[in-house]
Order: sequence, then C-alpha cells, then structure tokens
Amino acid sequence: MNLIRKLAKDENYKISLLIALGCFTGLRISDILSLRWKQILGADEFTVIEQKTGKVRIIRLNPQLQQHIKECYEHINPVGINAPILISQKGTIFTVQRINIILKEVKKKYKLKIKNFSCHSLRKTFGRQVYNMNSDNAELALVKLMELFNSDKWAGLSEACLGCGTCTFVCPTCQCYDIKDFNTGNGVQRYRCWDSCMYSDFTMMAAGNNRTTQMQRFRQRFMHKLVYYPANNEGVFGCVGCGRCMKSCPISMNIVKVMKTLGEGNA
Repeated sequence: MNLIRKLAKDENYKISLLIALGCFTGLRISDILSLRWKQILGADEFTVIEQKTGKVRIIRLNPQLQQHIKECYEHINPVGINAPILISQKGTIFTVQRINIILKEVKKKYKLKIKNFSCHSLRKTFGRQVYNMNSDNAELALVKLMELFNSDKWAGLSEACLGCGTCTFVCPTCQCYDIKDFNTGNGVQRYRCWDSCMYSDFTMMAAGNNRTTQMQRFRQRFMHKLVYYPANNEGVFGCVGCGRCMKSCPISMNIVKVMKTLGEGNA
C-alpha cells in the first residue's frame, strides 16, 4: 500500500508497521498491540490467541510483510525481541484510543479519501484484499479465511495426494523454482531450476523445514492459488480453470472438489 510506504519514507515506522499488520493479517487492534517482536520477526507465520474470542489463530506473513517488519525493527531499534512492537515515547504500549487519534491525523496529513479511518478500517481493508468484498462483508471474509486455513477437512483431502508435483509442472501459473550450481567441467554455472511446492524439501532451509507434512504442502498449494495470490494481486486468482492439473494427476485430484468440500457448511 502506498500509505505504508509513505509513512516509512517519513520515518514513521511504528504506524507504518501498525497499518501493515492490520491490513495484511486482519488482526484486531487489541491483538496487534499485544504482539512482541519475537513473534513476528523473521517468521513466515505465528500463533496468536484472540483476546476477544479466546480462539487460537495461525497468522501467515507474506514475504513483503516479513521484509517490512525487518526494516521497521531495524529503524525502531527496540530494547530487544521480547519488547512489544508498539511502544509510545513514554515507554508504554499505545492505547486503542491513542491509535485512533493517530490514524485520524494520518488521514488528514496524507489526504486519504475515505470517510472514516480507524483501527477497524484496517481489518476491513484485509477483508477486501482477500475476497474483493465491500466493507460490509470484510469481517465475514476474515472469519472465513481463518476457518479455511484451520479446517480439519485438509487432512482428509490431502490423504490421497502422492506429493508427486505433477499438478505444479503442468499448471500455467506455477512459478516455483530453485537455484543450483553445476560444475560444467569448464567452470561453475548457476541455473534456475523448476521446482514444486509439493516436494518435501521445497521449504528446507538452514533453520529447518516449516512444512513437514504432506497436508501442509497440499494446503499451501490451494491456499496460494485461491487466497494468498488474489489477496496480493487485486483479486486475480492463481487458477485459470484450464483443467490440466486434474487431467495429469495420477489420483485425479479435482480442484473443484477441494473448493466444494471446504465450502460445505460455510456458505
């Protein structure tokens, strides 16, 4: 978002971080204010217990947001990773009332063309990004997204998946790759090689593997196509409906079946 970048450019990193987290995670302001740096710094997902509902939620952070969190941490320079992410100049955590006042000031300074700009506006923005809905349905979109990610139906749907990666190789929108060095006998050449998010070692890093089960990899593929990609690309889905994955899959996994199964009882 332009506003997030403008705030960072003006060295207002705390509010830039607040708005980024609000818009791209959908967390309530009370949950954002309770976050500590150790939860979000260098992480691609974290767990939070909602203060209002008591529910446990797993929050994913896209690469752009991870980078922004890192930059904000470096500029804010807190006392340590155990510190709350949003501390006022007085050394106390911002109150919700104070945040709303600050957001009104931001609206005026940057001439935002919206009627109201408050903490709740950030959650509505997240809902629109995910499902391209209007503000009246943004909260519903948020709830549906979290229900979708944590659904127990993923286990049953992924049970038959072989993890062969065929679907990703025939998909016209899959772009996953790896970087490898090869000794050609006449020097070392570096190549970008086709890869698949369905492979067990795709997310292997020096710190370990953050997707250790086939269910997690299966869920990532469908969530990326139908949720994460649209959320970051103005509502455009990562599936073009060509049917190549269904035709090539050795177990005839049907993306339509996955969508219908997940949608049962959630209409």
